[in-house]
Amino acid sequence: MKNLKLICLLILLGVYASCSNDNDDNDILIGTYTETSPVNGRTQLRFELGKIVIKSEPGHVSQTKFFYELKDNTIKLTPIRNSMYSSELEFYIINESKFEIQNLHVHIPEAPTSYMTFEK
Repeated sequence: MKNLKLICLLILLGVYASCSNDNDDNDILIGTYTETSPVNGRTQLRFELGKIVIKSEPGHVSQTKFFYELKDNTIKLTPIRNSMYSSELEFYIINESKFEIQNLHVHIPEAPTSYMTFEK
């Protein structure tokens, strides 16, 4: 009986640890970030609860909403309106208010990978 209690306790601790780790990166991202490089102020990303990010460009009416998923050094963006088209981009959290993401804007496929920097 004592071993069963110990096993249950270890299982509960494992579940708690895995759940809390899954949300750490998501919680740190909540808020609005503005592109600082390569074009200052061109793009905004607003991370919301529910793993949703909204991409907008100041001065333009249209916005694009995505579900996002972080894994290692990538972010998977799946458009809410059309989940058939998702993309995985390199993604690096620098600190609580700054990250780098592979270029979100259309570019020449043969060109070297470029990155955008965003800050809160």
